[in-house]
Amino acid sequence: MNQSAIIMWATTVIAITAIVNIIVTFCMWKISSRALKHSEKVFSLTNRPYLGITSASISFTDEKDINPFIHFSNFGILPAKNIFFRWILMVNNKEIFSEINPEKDFVLKPGESSQWGDTIFKDSFNKSMINANKSFKLIIQVSYDTIGDNHYETKDIYEYNIQNHKFIKVFSQWD
Repeated sequence: MNQSAIIMWATTVIAITAIVNIIVTFCMWKISSRALKHSEKVFSLTNRPYLGITSASISFTDEKDINPFIHFSNFGILPAKNIFFRWILMVNNKEIFSEINPEKDFVLKPGESSQWGDTIFKDSFNKSMINANKSFKLIIQVSYDTIGDNHYETKDIYEYNIQNHKFIKVFSQWD
């Protein structure tokens, strides 16, 4: 084998090696990019506030006033701020809305609990609507922000049990 043939074979091997190196580098970049996106998602799911409603009850002050009362906690590792409540009362699948926005400066730190109650649904409800033949549900939606103004929501659905006059949680969701 002469020297020009050796140079040609060496050049061919180097060219093939370079192409393989480019392909491997591109594949590694794609895998690293996917791993980074996955890590960012895991980080954002673990490093955030999680407001959970630990209990909900309703009292009736008269025939037309409903007083929902909830106890909630921050189960996450970041504080929650700008907490906003939306109550939806459903009687026979008819929605009656009320929204409550507590103090803007209210911050619920990790591990802390709080409670909120107010008289709502004035004059849009009659206590006689609750009887054994009617469906009575309370939907509580809590939206809140955290550091960097990331926005989150919690939603719980409660059904009223006529026999023991209590609400029973039937659904819970964190977004």
